[in-house]
Amino acid sequence: MIILKMVLSLLLLNKGTPLKRKQVRQDNLIIIKKSFKIMKIDSNHLFTIRAIIWVGMGFIMGFSCLSEEKEYLTVDFEIPITVSPVKEAYHIGDTIHVEVEFHKELTSFNQDFTYSFEDFNFFAWIRCTQLLDKTKDQPDQPGGLGGFNIVNTKGGLFPFSSAGAEMNYIFENDMYVMKTSLILRRPGIYSISFHTNNGAYNFEFQKQLDVPGKVVKIGNLVYKVNNGIGGNNHLIFENTINKWEEDPDKFGWNSLFSFKVVE
Repeated sequence: MIILKMVLSLLLLNKGTPLKRKQVRQDNLIIIKKSFKIMKIDSNHLFTIRAIIWVGMGFIMGFSCLSEEKEYLTVDFEIPITVSPVKEAYHIGDTIHVEVEFHKELTSFNQDFTYSFEDFNFFAWIRCTQLLDKTKDQPDQPGGLGGFNIVNTKGGLFPFSSAGAEMNYIFENDMYVMKTSLILRRPGIYSISFHTNNGAYNFEFQKQLDVPGKVVKIGNLVYKVNNGIGGNNHLIFENTINKWEEDPDKFGWNSLFSFKVVE
């Protein structure tokens, strides 16, 4: 825009009456006649204009080359979930504690990339189902949140359906924290999976991201329950259509915790 203004300021030296378009030389002036005005350009000015145009084009081409040198990354992050006590079978009246605690700086497990999530909205949620139908997979089972009472201590779980609940963190002292308890009140086989809303958190991520020379997108933001140990996933395979050997994304099973509730 600046270059264009400079060129126009040199071009608009004089105005005249409308004439047909043609080009003539007169007293060392190049007269460009257009349908509605005459513009007079001195030969020395013409040389200057050409130089400005060439410099501007070089600047634009150079800037384009620099833009193409940006590094494009897709990064994956992992968030720890602690479920305790770890059992396969609980009794009615028992309490399961669910806790999240992690520092704002997360390091991608698939790239050499660390990012500080400052008061970030992870759009976290859970799906809790009761495993009743062996002809359906785990997400399509009936909602199971009615099987227990939720008691939130810090942040916590806030149901929006019979199967789904928002998982809200508290951000304090550079840490994300969530503490809640599930008081079991109905027998059955239950499965809880932990999730984030990919599209939503990527919008927040891109809005806050400021990494010079890099264009970064979150590929996966996954939860790992109890470091991937004791998730009782065999209960899913025994009571749904899901089978371990049929699922190529075995890593995803680390984000679930399944259990029985008996009398």
